[in-house]
Amino acid sequence: MEPERIWPKDASRKIKAGSALLVCSYTDEGWCKANNLEGAIKFGDFKQKLPGLSKNQEIIFYCATPQEAVSADQAAKLTDLGYRNVKALGGGVQAWAQQVGFVWHSHL
Repeated sequence: MEPERIWPKDASRKIKAGSALLVCSYTDEGWCKANNLEGAIKFGDFKQKLPGLSKNQEIIFYCATPQEAVSADQAAKLTDLGYRNVKALGGGVQAWAQQVGFVWHSHL
């Protein structure tokens, strides 16, 4: 099943409010560092947190491709595990930069 999309402005609002997690979809830390958005966590850190998360926790995956290929794949995998509120960031990093403003952080 194709995961639901959420657009960057809505995602940013939810992340700032603390109601959603923004997760870099790449398992490679170098890719996450190169595509780091404000408020995001690395995929490896997310996997460690996953057992303690509610199945209803809103989780938003993002990637660098505007077609959301990597983030949609990660979102679908998590949905298959029974998580019910998983989304892919519509338009990827490029849409985030256009709608929210690109804020790069090196703390990832």
